Amino acid sequence: MRWVKQWAPIALLVFALWWVPSVASPYYLQLSVEIIILALYATSYNLLLGYGGMLSLGHAAYFGLGAYTVALLAKKLAVTSFFGSLAAAMLVASVGAVVIGYFCVRLSQVYFTMLTLAFAEMLHALASRWYGMTNGDTGITGLPRVILSNLDFSAPPDYYRLVLLVIVPAIYLLWRVVQSPFGLAIRTIRENPKRSAFLGINVHLHQLAAFVIAGAFAGLAGGLFAWYEHAVFPDYVQWGKSAEAVTVTILGGHGVFLGPALGSVLILLLETLVRRYSEYWSLYLGVILVGLVFFPGGVAGYAGRWTKRRSKGGLGRGHRVEGRGTA
Repeated sequence: MRWVKQWAPIALLVFALWWVPSVASPYYLQLSVEIIILALYATSYNLLLGYGGMLSLGHAAYFGLGAYTVALLAKKLAVTSFFGSLAAAMLVASVGAVVIGYFCVRLSQVYFTMLTLAFAEMLHALASRWYGMTNGDTGITGLPRVILSNLDFSAPPDYYRLVLLVIVPAIYLLWRVVQSPFGLAIRTIRENPKRSAFLGINVHLHQLAAFVIAGAFAGLAGGLFAWYEHAVFPDYVQWGKSAEAVTVTILGGHGVFLGPALGSVLILLLETLVRRYSEYWSLYLGVILVGLVFFPGGVAGYAGRWTKRRSKGGLGRGHRVEGRGTA
């Protein structure tokens, strides 16, 4: 029964997501694709910030590496295998995370944050200027349609469900990582690195491993987004893409596993609604970020605390009534 209570809501959520193409308009269906890809991207970042306590401003590096890997394979080498290109995107992003993480995890928090940003900006400059490989600012466009077993998945409903089939297992794997002894070690390091080292935990090695895992799944999100847009641009590596991961994760609730997924829904829906009535989305985003000061645990964290207070309050009132009845 406990297993059923734990997994039934998740199963219902996945079932509901599967039928989104049947009820959503073409515009909101495309928005849904962006939401679930952003959810994977932000969930991978949550492994660093929420569970590892590592504020990285360069997570876009791995998203961009994954996206450019897919684009270069498709355009330069004519490799159009959907799953093969995604595997390559994860591999390249992982290698990039090993190199960047090796230097970053050895530094204190402020220098760690700045160095992650510096590496991402270096990759952005490379993508913007290496015209022979990346076409520079014009990007790589014209990626072919997604075809599997002679079936065309380019139509938005078909690609949405294909992406969902990739993202649900990916998020499940991230959840398994968080729930594993490795995930417990990462949380221990977040709370007290010195005590963790005293207990025999290799702090730098665990942080580097978290860096690589997060980078791999960010690369997967980038690869999925490249196939969705049929194009890749240097903006995918720019620091604004990293800021998007930070914003979504904090808004939804860092340290809450599905908090970033909730943040992805909120931020893209809010952006859509605001842009419909106003040009000043950046202004409203600033207001939202200021408002997060009053919700330090994000929306998911606040909802969890509110639920606990309600349950404790109800329990307390029940005990008081019972006490008066027996007096």
